[in-house]
Amino acid sequence: MRIVDPPRARELYRIVLDILYLALTLALFALVSLIAKGLERP
Repeated sequence: MRIVDPPRARELYRIVLDILYLALTLALFALVSLIAKGLERP
């Protein structure tokens, strides 16, 4: 018996990808913010 990917699993996968992408974007933004703050210091 082969298990076929149910639509729900694919939906969950897409949601996880979305969250991962959002987290990556936020992390990148935080990193840029930190670098900018570090450069501002005399």
